[in-house]
Amino acid sequence: MDSSSIVNAVLKRKYNRSYWGRIARRCGGIIDRSPRISIGWVRRTSNTAAHTLANWAIVEPNKTWTDDVPV
Repeated sequence: MDSSSIVNAVLKRKYNRSYWGRIARRCGGIIDRSPRISIGWVRRTSNTAAHTLANWAIVEPNKTWTDDVPV
């Protein structure tokens, strides 16, 4: 299962009965209740900042982001 499949399931509101399907359904419910939240898929090669931060979080799990979200 790759991330684009999960994003498509949430956007189309078509969830399977697997563990990730239940999580995707809950995410879809949160998105439905908050008009300021959106979901989209971006290739990892086009989103190197998020990929680098995600890998850093694995190595440094006790760090906290204290500044503004990057734009």
